[in-house]
Formats: sequence, C-alpha cells, structure tokens
Amino acid sequence: QDKNGKLLLGSNGGGLYIFNPKTEEFEHNYTFNSLNENSISDDFIIEIFEDNHGIIWFGTENGGVFYFKVSK
Repeated sequence: QDKNGKLLLGSNGGGLYIFNPKTEEFEHNYTFNSLNENSISDDFIIEIFEDNHGIIWFGTENGGVFYFKVSK
C-alpha cells in the first residue's frame, strides 16, 4: 500500500496493477513494452518498496530495478 492508500500489486507476468480500495477499481495496469522506453522494465514484479520520498521502487525477475512516483 502506498502513501495514498492505493494497493500496488506486482504480478507473475502481467505487470503492475494499482488498485484503489476507496473506489474498488483498478486504476492502472502497467506492462512492459519494448517499443516504449517509459514502460516498466519487466512484467514479472517480485519486490515493491516505497521510500521516504514517496518513490516506489520495483524489483523484477529479468528487468532489474525501476521506480516511479505514483500521482495522487
């Protein structure tokens, strides 16, 4: 769960999902796209961590580590 109360769900091949428990809806599904340099680095998310600056870090199976700041 991030600082905004949203659930960050890493999957085993389906990328990253962001779920808003207040609306009970998935807001985003981020997936790897080799044609988009701004996409996540891998669809196999194995670790999720939010640092003190609100940056979410993700460890992946094959794509190393990537990060982004989740908007409110």
